[in-house]
Amino acid sequence: MLNFRLATLSAVCAVAVLSQNSLLAQSVSIPDAPMTVVAGQKIDVPVEFEGAEKDILQVQLFDSSWKKVSEGWVNVDSASGTHTFAIDVPADTAAGKGHMWQALLYDNAWKKKKDVLVTNVVVTAAVKGGLKPDSKMKLESEPKAKPKPKKDPKSIPHRKAQLLGDEWLPVLENGKWEIDWADEFDGEGEPEKWFPLLGYDPEAYKAADAKGIRWTGGTEETAWMYSTRSGNHWQNGKGQLVMQIVTNKKESNEMGPKVEAAYLLSGRPVAWDSNEPNGAKWDGKFVSPTEETPLYICARVKSDELVGYSTWFAFWLFTETRAYNGNPTDGTEVDVVEIVKGKKNYLNHCFNVANHWKKGGGSESKQFNTLSKPAALDLVDVTDSEYHVYGIEWTTEKMTCFVDGKPYYTFTENIPTKPVDMMMLLTLEFQKDAWDPDQGDGRVEGPAVSEDENTRVMSKVLVDYVRVYKKK
Repeated sequence: MLNFRLATLSAVCAVAVLSQNSLLAQSVSIPDAPMTVVAGQKIDVPVEFEGAEKDILQVQLFDSSWKKVSEGWVNVDSASGTHTFAIDVPADTAAGKGHMWQALLYDNAWKKKKDVLVTNVVVTAAVKGGLKPDSKMKLESEPKAKPKPKKDPKSIPHRKAQLLGDEWLPVLENGKWEIDWADEFDGEGEPEKWFPLLGYDPEAYKAADAKGIRWTGGTEETAWMYSTRSGNHWQNGKGQLVMQIVTNKKESNEMGPKVEAAYLLSGRPVAWDSNEPNGAKWDGKFVSPTEETPLYICARVKSDELVGYSTWFAFWLFTETRAYNGNPTDGTEVDVVEIVKGKKNYLNHCFNVANHWKKGGGSESKQFNTLSKPAALDLVDVTDSEYHVYGIEWTTEKMTCFVDGKPYYTFTENIPTKPVDMMMLLTLEFQKDAWDPDQGDGRVEGPAVSEDENTRVMSKVLVDYVRVYKKK
């Protein structure tokens, strides 16, 4: 899913100076979306938008399992208008129903402002004389170098992991793994190594008790959810971190009932420092591989109480302080795992991995659900009462995703490398219909962990440990 969940300080400041009128005018739509598409042909997709000058407009075609088929994007010079994308649909695109168009409007720092989804698009088989199967769309920002071929996850043998102690670890050709950092959550109360997102300003961070996440306007009053200093995450004294996301029935904003969540980072801002890329010095744990020292990062998670519609759990990496080219607006997000819930059947066992990067404007995401190949249940049952280990082996050349010792997906392009230094994050999140246009509103409908007159606990997860291994 193409959605950068942490705004940089510069982006937040830019939003703050927008006028109220420009905020209200933001919109994007596909007024005459092509509902039948022929594989191997070029298709015109008109997208209408209202925003600001220098915004970025993007359109994407997904198949029914949310695998991206094709895309295009453009920098727009006017604050409103229509842009018609000429989208090449590869000839090897699988024919069938259930494809989707998505149009997105970003600001010039690639922070998403608006999006729209058109479902029930039909793709028919390639016609004779159409594009060759190996024809691909060339984006303006696509690197000239020939990309490395991706490995078919099915071709990665199971022997590529070995049991060391109490955990499956990837096999190293030379050397061995050693623990670089770990949190076993053996204490009680609030964890010492994880910090709630309360802002990027060191002084505001110290004073804040909550911060709005997933803004839709210029102020925190428009937030879909709030990260809180305490109350929604704690160590239970049994060796686990408890995380929950709740509806506060007594408070609301223009989005509806207020949502408070566990949204934890392994880093925090501690002081102003003009030598740092965004002007603030951070402390905590940051991770980054070198050519000599690859990493394996994993978390052991129990997600059977992750049930609330439009909620999801994520274990992920993000750089706010260090980035490509020393520019924080080029921050990179890597999702080791996202487990998503909604009223649709395909969301019952759904989980996602992704490598989102700004450099070159690209992104790669793979969702596993009941319709995908392999199906989610072929890899892991995220609804059972067992703990499962989600990990990623990170070298300077590739990132391989693991679940319970089984490698199942590998990223080989645009790999974030030194000096990006990423924080780790453990988050429970909410945004109505963020993954599906009829995902449901867990604040007022569907299953919940518990409920009383004041609070509805939409979802809860237990984290047994987070570990970082490095090659010795």
